[in-house]
This record gives sequence, C-alpha cells and structure tokens, in this order.
Amino acid sequence: MADISITGPVTPTGSLANIAYGIAAVAVTAGQAVSKDSATSDQLRLADSNASASTQAVGIAVCSAAIGEVCVYATNGATITQAGTTFGKNIALFVSENAGGLAPQADVGSGEYGCCLGFGLSTTTFKVSITITGVAT
Repeated sequence: MADISITGPVTPTGSLANIAYGIAAVAVTAGQAVSKDSATSDQLRLADSNASASTQAVGIAVCSAAIGEVCVYATNGATITQAGTTFGKNIALFVSENAGGLAPQADVGSGEYGCCLGFGLSTTTFKVSITITGVAT
C-alpha cells in the first residue's frame, strides 16, 4: 500500500490542538512527519523509518517551510483535518521509509524502526498520538 498523501494546508482542530515551532533544516511540505536533528541544534528534518534517530518524530507539519524558515507542526494530542486525504477510521499510521511519509503499519518492513504517528478518526481527521518504539522489525 502506498503512503498516505496529505496535500495542502493541514488544519489543527479541537481543544487539545498542540502546536509547536522549529526551524527547518530541510524543505518540509505540509503533512509530512518531522523529527528534530540534534546535529543541527534540534532543527527539523523529515522523519524516516530507515534510521532510528530520524524516526523519532515530533509531529506532522501544518504548513510548508523552506530551509531556514519557521516550520509549524502538530504534536501529540492534536487533531488535524485535511479534506483532500482519506484516513481510515482507527487505522494507525507510522513513519514511512520515504522521508516525511505517513504509512499504514503493514508497510513497515523488515529492518525499519517503528514510530506510530497516530490514528484516523474519520476519513478526513487524524489524531496525532506519537509512540516511538526504537526497535527495528
């Protein structure tokens, strides 16, 4: 199954919307999973399940950012809405092997590190609930 593609701006909703900010170390597109890069003073990079350090996602980008720009991202507890995306109800999404991607659990392959990003609440809403295992499959 292919990665879930979130296009356009991501709208955080609900009373538990948690938003954070960071400086992008790489170009980030709205809807991508981001992690902090300790080598660049915790600037944000794209999360990737192929390397354990980069799978430690901190959230999902709310808007796009170029290198050096402020990147806004939704963190644990946030509910995001994106009309152009089809999330599955109660389907968990994980950090993908494709940098910044969101993938269903079935796509987490051998040797990849598990990092659950959250769960679909409906076809257009997603609850960010990050759990990092730090263990390769």
